[in-house]
Amino acid sequence: MLFRNKTDEGTAKAIEEDVPASAEETAQEAMENCPVGAIGQV
Repeated sequence: MLFRNKTDEGTAKAIEEDVPASAEETAQEAMENCPVGAIGQV
């Protein structure tokens, strides 16, 4: 999964880290419910 984090300048920055197995279900739900598509799977 690819998460984006807002920088101090207000722009999005990718956070390319593995999602821990214990958080995969929550991360999948967040990706599916993100209204602007800011969370993606890579």
